[in-house]
Amino acid sequence: MAEREEAALALRESEERFRLIAEHAHDLIALLDAKGRACYLTPSCESTLGYPAGALLGTVAWELIDAEEWAERREWGPGKLRELRLRKADGSWLWVEACYEITGRPESHFVVVARDISERKGAEVETRLLEDELRQAQKMEAVGQLAGGIAHDFNNLLSLIGGYSEILLRRLGSEAEGSKEIAEIGKAAERASRLTRQLLAYSRKQVLEPRVLDLNAVVVETRTMLEPLIGENIELVAALAGDLGSISADDGQIEQIIMNLVVNARDAMPEGGKLLLETRNVTLGNATPAGPPGTTPGDYVVLAVTDTGEGMDAATAEQIFEPFYTTKERAVGTGLGLSTVYGIVKQSGGQIEVESDPDVGTVFRLYFPRVAEEPEPPLAKSADERSLIGSETVLLVEDDEALRELGRVMLEAYGYTVLLAANGAAALELARDHPDPIDLLITDVLMPGMGGVELAERLSKLRPQLEVLYTSGYNDSGTSLKGISHARYLQKPCTMEDLAGTLRDLLDSPHSPAVGTRVKASTAPR
Repeated sequence: MAEREEAALALRESEERFRLIAEHAHDLIALLDAKGRACYLTPSCESTLGYPAGALLGTVAWELIDAEEWAERREWGPGKLRELRLRKADGSWLWVEACYEITGRPESHFVVVARDISERKGAEVETRLLEDELRQAQKMEAVGQLAGGIAHDFNNLLSLIGGYSEILLRRLGSEAEGSKEIAEIGKAAERASRLTRQLLAYSRKQVLEPRVLDLNAVVVETRTMLEPLIGENIELVAALAGDLGSISADDGQIEQIIMNLVVNARDAMPEGGKLLLETRNVTLGNATPAGPPGTTPGDYVVLAVTDTGEGMDAATAEQIFEPFYTTKERAVGTGLGLSTVYGIVKQSGGQIEVESDPDVGTVFRLYFPRVAEEPEPPLAKSADERSLIGSETVLLVEDDEALRELGRVMLEAYGYTVLLAANGAAALELARDHPDPIDLLITDVLMPGMGGVELAERLSKLRPQLEVLYTSGYNDSGTSLKGISHARYLQKPCTMEDLAGTLRDLLDSPHSPAVGTRVKASTAPR
């Protein structure tokens, strides 16, 4: 009797130990019969999966396992770890790492042990998403570098083609033999230069002129151009936030973004539909929904363009920002519209996200960092008629010999005396040795060795009254040219009239040291 009582006590103590272990185990432990029905479950099984106590007893365990994982059950042997998804009471899925053993008595019973690995799987998924985003960003950056390099070289060639065709046309006159063909060459050069500007926009190497803007005002001003563009079968609706914050961006480039997105939406709605332009303030933080990849916590102004068109599948949406990728016919689109949008938004410090479903529609959301300053007034557009002829001396610094010669021809056509230098060092030497006044410096911003900004600073010490005009068709830093005002910058390629008009604006302005000595001839350029 004593031995039996001692054995019974040991059994009760053993059962109590295993009961305590089972009831407090975080892992999911289940005993299944030969048909997979749950005979026993630790409390963690039902609490982790969200079922009431006792609700899973008698349930066939395989019914809780995701069908795709269960289809491969033959590969799952005793003692082998396997990742599975279990259906929770609310219909969601729980990732677990599980193994099972066949019990000795009866042999057809199974003991299954599973561990919740949702946090680890979530981290793995997040890592894969980040890796995918990084690969996509690297691909876009590589394509952008290539596009920017091509655009830079083509800009120089197009400057020569467009510039000399304009010079020839001016010399021959519009009625001379061959003038029509020369004019067509010039038009082709202008169309090509628009393509290179789009490539530079995508590669974030175009020169921006950022100002503090009211995005609502830009949308309202652009809307007048949009309505005839989209046609009568598309309803255009604007929902603009009344307390919208300011952004810092190039207003001309923001207009181009809106135009490109609207044209893209119009083409996605050939049978008509609804197009919504929406603005709002958004604050992103740890407790708020995240914005597009790359956005950091802070205050943003969001522009959303939503259409009810054909939409896109995921594979198409991944490629839409790549240059020359288009789903349109060759005669309809170049594949640079959305690439331009992408580049301008990125170069303006913003981010962009796309949501699209086939046959439902597409929404583009553009996030621009909000700034505290009040919007600046719109730039006044000069419409005065004045002579473009000058008699001043201009120092032209350009490292490309062909462009340097073209600049000389253009400037001399408007009456200027031109001094040429191939680089900053040569320009400094020429400025020291030249006995007469030099009224204006025209310099490329980006040159080998000494850049245009450094050259202007050093020349201003030699000739304090010198005016400066910067030119560039390529922003190598990928940011706006800070410190250079709009009035002192001219983008290449440019027309002769653009060049001459900018020179007169600088030389005739009140701050110019030689006001009153300028020749105001009214003859046409020779």
